[in-house]
Amino acid sequence: MLTMAFRRRIAFWGRVLASASVLTIGAAANAATLSYVEGAVSVNRGNGYVPAGAGTFLAPGDRIRVSAGSADIAYENGCVAKVGAGQTTVVPSTPPSCGESSVQPETVDTVGIGIGVGVFAGGLGVGAILANTSSDGGISSFSP
Repeated sequence: MLTMAFRRRIAFWGRVLASASVLTIGAAANAATLSYVEGAVSVNRGNGYVPAGAGTFLAPGDRIRVSAGSADIAYENGCVAKVGAGQTTVVPSTPPSCGESSVQPETVDTVGIGIGVGVFAGGLGVGAILANTSSDGGISSFSP
């Protein structure tokens, strides 16, 4: 049987882990910027493509699609990648070297994203389990 103090400690650390994962994901939120846009350019942040213009902030994992025209992606290290008409690219988790090809094959850093999401979900899961555990050690039922 878990004591109330022990359950509170576990719930506290679950919230700390969930908060830390949100802060880690947000720390890299402005990894790049669309510094130049000409024509039809759109960005997908995981919920569909939306039109984008010069000055749009980009995060690792964002997909940039140029239907017509071109776009320049300026990274935090000063390098600029050019994306041409008919091309799609993904903002990498680390900026490219200035001598690399302007558009890399479309890949997503699933390990970094997976760790952040996993820690966040784990913290929520632990909190939910503890919130629904009765004082006698059994699981109490709940409904929305």
